[in-house]
Amino acid sequence: MKKAIALLLYAFIVTFAQAQEANKITLKAFIVDKANQQPIENVIVFLQENNHIGKLIDSTGVFSLSFDSSFLNDTLLVSVLGYQQVLIPLKDISYTDIPFKIELSPNAIILKDFIVEGKKIEILPILEKTFHLFGTNYPNRAHMLDGYYRSLFTEGDKITKVTEADFSLQDAGYKKPAKDNVKIKLNEIRETTDSGNIDSTAIRFFNRVSTVREAPVNPIQNIYERNYIRLFNNPSTVFGSFKNIESKKFEVLEFNDSICHISYPTLWGSTSIKIDLRDYAILEFRRFQYNQEHLMNDVEVKFQKVEGRYYPKSIKSVSPRFINRNSDDDEIEIHYIEFPNVHTDDFKKIKFKEITPRNNSLPELPYNSGFWESYPIPLPDWVKESLKNKQPLYQQFIKKSSN
Repeated sequence: MKKAIALLLYAFIVTFAQAQEANKITLKAFIVDKANQQPIENVIVFLQENNHIGKLIDSTGVFSLSFDSSFLNDTLLVSVLGYQQVLIPLKDISYTDIPFKIELSPNAIILKDFIVEGKKIEILPILEKTFHLFGTNYPNRAHMLDGYYRSLFTEGDKITKVTEADFSLQDAGYKKPAKDNVKIKLNEIRETTDSGNIDSTAIRFFNRVSTVREAPVNPIQNIYERNYIRLFNNPSTVFGSFKNIESKKFEVLEFNDSICHISYPTLWGSTSIKIDLRDYAILEFRRFQYNQEHLMNDVEVKFQKVEGRYYPKSIKSVSPRFINRNSDDDEIEIHYIEFPNVHTDDFKKIKFKEITPRNNSLPELPYNSGFWESYPIPLPDWVKESLKNKQPLYQQFIKKSSN
């Protein structure tokens, strides 16, 4: 009897593994200059919506990417300074053992100015005016943001944990330090158990490093504080570098009467900034870095105009997940925050007893199925597909909240 059960269990494991492998797709391609057909190095390729899947291409121009078939509605983004960015829908690609060719057309690199319809456009005065108008364009008094938070922990193209939270965020204004002036109240939360390859000793070490650096342990607070507009005033941050780019080489991604969208190279990646020329306000900024095999960092922040000021609309941060001592493991953490509503007057302030501690992880709350069933921001389909192989998703949320 025991032998029969063991055989059945073995058969199930093999069948499950084969099914998982059958859902895997491998994209093979090589990248060349359209004019001379020579390979291009230092090209960054990644999936636009699932940018934890990507890499930096070496001098051969040849690469391959493997991902789950549920990602086929995504788009491959191909980018390198000096060439026009290319977007290729994954469903339009033929997946064979023969690599397909991607041709990139040269794009003009500028130092300080360029010509549009016979008119000379200078980049530095645009940036200087944008920084000068921070006090006019961004909120300098108290406000409340309705927030949605999602974190995805991945191993390869599989999800090992998902967390969602509904929260309220009170900010005293971008000119004031975040540490004592940003308060968060957690309204609802749901999450699954973590199936990642966790080393508890490594986790404690990385948490200690965060505490020493005074970075918040609370992930919502951490992502918000590290990537908000107030950091443009701090030259020691990656965003503060925008104020010191006189010597940079720029690439113009888009330019018209209302938009100036430029990028400039950084180590193993690039940084871009999108400016609304009607108000000289930052609409988006993004910074990403890849090494040869793994994503190192990708941050994208977007803003929305409400009552004449620009408030955060969304923040996305993708980076390696440090949960063990094996740096070759392909573990990634994806944090996404969306702010659907902004309140500038007559909002109810967060009480001291309601504050979610800055230096603690998010607390566990009972799973409120009714709340999440009607929630206006759904989980992406590829997340559901990745998780459903374990057990029904709602059971995973219930199991975690009842532990």
